[in-house]
Amino acid sequence: MLLTLVGLIWGMEGWFLGTPAAAEAHDYHVAVAEATWAKAGWSVSALFFADDLERALNTTGVAWDTPEADSLLRPYLSSHFGWSGAAPSALDWVGHRSEGEQIRCFFRWPLASDRAPSSGLRVRFDALMEVYPDQKNLLHVRKDGRNKSYYYSLRDPIQTIQ
Repeated sequence: MLLTLVGLIWGMEGWFLGTPAAAEAHDYHVAVAEATWAKAGWSVSALFFADDLERALNTTGVAWDTPEADSLLRPYLSSHFGWSGAAPSALDWVGHRSEGEQIRCFFRWPLASDRAPSSGLRVRFDALMEVYPDQKNLLHVRKDGRNKSYYYSLRDPIQTIQ
């Protein structure tokens, strides 16, 4: 059991680090995002496989290194990564960059207040779940010197950040 878990973790790490495992067609559908609280609001970085995004966007051969890709990514992520509570503002798209077979997207959520919500912030992270029913998304949150991770699935696409 432990060897299986270690192998699974190594394989997932290989996808995101560009090791030989990344060259193989992947059977696991995972996206990872990191949200960091700063006085001005939340900064988010999200990492996806390019081929998964192409399927979700219903397109192929996207030139990911062009500004036109932003026009595809921004509305998609705006509708699949959201939050409620503490008077959120609209998603502030920063941009994206291609990292081999992965695409890293950057955006912010400025808040009217300079204090991080202490509790009750509900985050929806259902990106790619309409394409892959087995899609799993992870959100790592850094706030007030603490780190906490949240797991999202088709069954649980919304989590309350504590």
